[in-house]
Amino acid sequence: MQKYCKNQNNINILLDHESGRGFKVTFTINEEGESNILVITRAPKSHNAEDLKKELNKAIKYLTNNEDELGIIKEISFVFLFPVIEYSKDVLEEVYNTKGELFLCGNDGFIENGEYLKNDLIIFESLINSSHIIFAWGEPTSKDIRKVYESRLHYLLKGFKVVKNNCFDLKKFYYVGTLTNQGYPRNYSSWSKNLQLNEFEI
Repeated sequence: MQKYCKNQNNINILLDHESGRGFKVTFTINEEGESNILVITRAPKSHNAEDLKKELNKAIKYLTNNEDELGIIKEISFVFLFPVIEYSKDVLEEVYNTKGELFLCGNDGFIENGEYLKNDLIIFESLINSSHIIFAWGEPTSKDIRKVYESRLHYLLKGFKVVKNNCFDLKKFYYVGTLTNQGYPRNYSSWSKNLQLNEFEI
């Protein structure tokens, strides 16, 4: 795994080129800023820098419009429950059925440049380095994927609570607007400027 498109339009993308998965996208907003924002969402839609910039612009605009709550933003990063490129709503289920849960979740693990990498390590490291964390994973894309989805969220939320309770710096967790009908934090694609940023208790 390696950083791709480094410093191109202030975007860094962490990719596994061999498997075609995207693990993290970071936008530098203001070098003089103080807050590092982490958005945890379902899956990347692309690994192309320009496509990602267009796809995530709505979320970036919403967050920068809420600097009264978040502080002056230095960076906004996006990490994913599932690093598989979500070209369509059926992709997660297809990958699960053909390549298995570890691959779908990005936790099959491999060594790159002497470093062992997997998705959960990336997510938790990003969480530790962030001051404000936004939950934005939306609903499961199908009934068949729901069990994996729920298991993944249970594990991650338990870990997030451990991090929160053991970090010296104060970390705040949020969701945008109301929860979905199924009780999930809404995906960033449905954010709008009139929706409130709410704290999430874990």
